[in-house]
Amino acid sequence: MPRPYIGAMVATLEGEQDHALKSTMRGPLTIDKYRQIIKPFIRTKTSPDNLANEIQSKANTEAVIMILDKSGVIKHITNKFFLSNMQMTMREKFQLMETFGAANISFFGEAARIYIFTASTIDASSQDSGISQGKYYYQSSILKMYNEVLRGSQLIKEKRVAVMKVSNHLIYGYPLNLQVQYDAASSPVTQFVLQFLVADHSLELPGVLTESYLSSMYSISAHINNDAIRKFINKIEKIEDKINAIFKTVVYGKDYNSVGTIELVSQGVSNSNWSLLSSGFGMYKYQPDSMKSAFTALLAANVSTLKTTIGSDLDGEISPLVESKVPKEIFEKLLAIIPTMFKNESNYDMVTTHLGSLIELKRELEIFKVYRINSDSGN
Repeated sequence: MPRPYIGAMVATLEGEQDHALKSTMRGPLTIDKYRQIIKPFIRTKTSPDNLANEIQSKANTEAVIMILDKSGVIKHITNKFFLSNMQMTMREKFQLMETFGAANISFFGEAARIYIFTASTIDASSQDSGISQGKYYYQSSILKMYNEVLRGSQLIKEKRVAVMKVSNHLIYGYPLNLQVQYDAASSPVTQFVLQFLVADHSLELPGVLTESYLSSMYSISAHINNDAIRKFINKIEKIEDKINAIFKTVVYGKDYNSVGTIELVSQGVSNSNWSLLSSGFGMYKYQPDSMKSAFTALLAANVSTLKTTIGSDLDGEISPLVESKVPKEIFEKLLAIIPTMFKNESNYDMVTTHLGSLIELKRELEIFKVYRINSDSGN
């Protein structure tokens, strides 16, 4: 392929340099001609020492890209960039069906997370001599890192994972796409955009921040000033947790060639709809006796735990509410009939009916809790 002619280039040069090149240079551009004629005319930009130093110092605390092997050992690392933007998108998998009446929506869990990181860096020669002239080609080093070790397919091949650390965010995943932009107007500064499939995202910062501390920031207790009311709310939440445990009772049939499960419908307690519990007998009555025995034992244990909690943690303010919704004798009836709940449909229905009263209790406790929180805030 013929080399470009100098005539195609001189339009970018100005003044005396343009005139000198036109009068001196004719024919194809060669390396020798470039060294002898063009290079002396090019105005070399000053070295971006200050910019490079600033990137280096800022990057130490702002953002770092690492590659870890399966043992957690850091194999590669770079911080030679400014992270200017981090875009995180959390999305649910769902199906929405519009009807003539109310719309129907089904949820299928969380969709894959893809984060987008936008950063700036530089590609420029240093004023140093020798090999050190290339020490500020940060963008080129990141491009080479991506091509050789950072790409998602390469990470999978080597059984490694990429990590982007930004402040307290530790994001594990696999880069899907890298876009690099060189712009003459902003040279020697370059920009790149990295798309990142997220495998895990930790918010902890060792010695400073824990996940549990973050959770405490949005708990109800964090917004209650009165210690007595805070203790009261904690008692209600302990009861609610024990009720939830009952409705999450489940036994898997893994020892019976995947014959299924026996479980209470956990949506029943969250939706305050006990009728959702009554449809299980027809499915469960043919399950192995050992499965049914394991389930009833676990359910009885969870009911006993709730009974003990209610008996030990209630005070004069909560007791009347609990007793009005779930009298003490209900627990005795439940514990007596649970072992035989799969003997016939009547027994099963009786158990689920009594458990339905726990759903009603949970709803009333939630209303009572909100009332007390509002009274503490003066609303």
